[in-house]
Amino acid sequence: HSLVLAELQEKEHLERELEIARTVQQRLLPAQEPRINGAEISGICLPAFEVGGDYFDYFELDHNKVGIAIADVSGKGTSAAFYMAEIKGMMSSLAPVVNSPKKLLKVVNRRLYDSVDKQIFATMIYGILDTAKMEFVFVRAGHNALIVKRSHEKESDMLIPQGIGLGLSNDEFFDRYSDEIKLSLNPGDTLLFYTDGISEARNTDREEFGEDRLCDLLVSQNSATPREMQKNILKHVQEFTANAPQHDDITMVLLKLD
Repeated sequence: HSLVLAELQEKEHLERELEIARTVQQRLLPAQEPRINGAEISGICLPAFEVGGDYFDYFELDHNKVGIAIADVSGKGTSAAFYMAEIKGMMSSLAPVVNSPKKLLKVVNRRLYDSVDKQIFATMIYGILDTAKMEFVFVRAGHNALIVKRSHEKESDMLIPQGIGLGLSNDEFFDRYSDEIKLSLNPGDTLLFYTDGISEARNTDREEFGEDRLCDLLVSQNSATPREMQKNILKHVQEFTANAPQHDDITMVLLKLD
């Protein structure tokens, strides 16, 4: 009898923890899309049952400039949510004052590397879109590729510049192996940021959705708005996985230049 009771209490405790983690995660995500001169943006995060550590954010820097971040923190549940909150706090305080993505991530890396818990690290893409200069300057800290679809081309590019996850190495190492990339953009170009909850979503045969499908989907909807593209990608992921359970948060940000 007491064993059943203990199991019930444990179950309740876990459910309460997951509830807290979900609430924290939802509060950390942007309440609305930023207004950007010359571009449209749309982001979404669908938490898995056991919240993973996905996070995305926007930082309005001036009327032509916006910082865009997408990240995946190791761990699940409340510990992942706690570290997401910590990273969001750092990003929010640094983004308005540090105008180089690489310098900014260097600070975040150091703070995570110096923190007590060595099990915790995060992957991230952080970049600054400047619509006046029509460029996107970014760093990929061990994260998934940035997918670029040029308005006039029939295929997408996967950009994977070298970069190390945050919290895994010291300053010198992080500095040496992280490249800050400047991407020139044209009207109609689309950028897709995503986490592995999309690319590694599996169907009942345990086959992964994969990056190729993502790239093809982007190409197939040239005239769509970011929100329409996002809906379409989600629809395809859900059809692909059918009734297989969602194991990881599904997160993406789509940006399209006018």
